[in-house]
Amino acid sequence: RAAELSLAEAALLAGLPQAPAALNPFDSRALDAVLARRRVVLDLMVKNGMITSAEAEAAAAQPLIFADPNVRLNAPHFTLYAEQEVRNLLPALNLPETYLTFGGLTIYTTLDPRLQALAERVAATQIAQIKAQHNANNAAVVVLKPATGEILAMVGSVDYRDDSID
Repeated sequence: RAAELSLAEAALLAGLPQAPAALNPFDSRALDAVLARRRVVLDLMVKNGMITSAEAEAAAAQPLIFADPNVRLNAPHFTLYAEQEVRNLLPALNLPETYLTFGGLTIYTTLDPRLQALAERVAATQIAQIKAQHNANNAAVVVLKPATGEILAMVGSVDYRDDSID
């Protein structure tokens, strides 16, 4: 909610609409430009009597802190694979890498959500059954359509977020 934003956060957000792609705070290459634009907004607020110079200095000194988006990807291995495939195509299409995340692309894939869920369950069930006897703690599954090579399901791990089982 806007009322809960700090002055530093509000100033940063107020400066983004002028050049959202160039001032992407999640892009480390744009960090200096993002902070400079935040400073311009704060200086304009001082100039217009909205805040004091001391408030502007304090806000400008605040580091950027990003909340963990904690986004749960469905079929994470497949999603990242598809993203990399698109990223590899961009140069041939003369499109910048930012087009992938900010270009408004709609990407259609061959993933079958029903088969994906089944593959995830099968991998987890099989590992649970053989874990103790065979010291197995991970599995992978790929389901292809033989005639076309389309990927219908891709499981790269029984738990994508657990690095200890790799």
